[in-house]
Amino acid sequence: SIKREEFERIVAPYKFKRVIDIDYDHFATILASDAFISPHSTALADAVQLEVPSISLQPGLVKEDPYEFNKSGATVTIYDHGKMYEVVKSLLFNDQFKNIMADKRKGFELDGKATERVTSLVYERLGIK
Repeated sequence: SIKREEFERIVAPYKFKRVIDIDYDHFATILASDAFISPHSTALADAVQLEVPSISLQPGLVKEDPYEFNKSGATVTIYDHGKMYEVVKSLLFNDQFKNIMADKRKGFELDGKATERVTSLVYERLGIK
């Protein structure tokens, strides 16, 4: 997971008001958010299911994006930090964009096969078939 110092460095240029608490209830945090920004798939999946506007922060991703919610458009995916300001601004203040994203979130469903995919990936990496 991302260290607090790294998070502080990444968000510093954007001057976002933020609260960081190591012992937070992430469901409550997501529900209280105007928009949720995370690089973590589990938290993003939760945000999509809770119908909270979400930004998947994936800078430097060099392979195909593995997350279905990013591929489907249920989240706005940022691969370059330089795009953050415009995306957040659109997600919070552009009603047409907000409505489009809300429709994409409503149409997204998890397939329930995450454990199976992770197990297969572990076996593959270990060379076990």
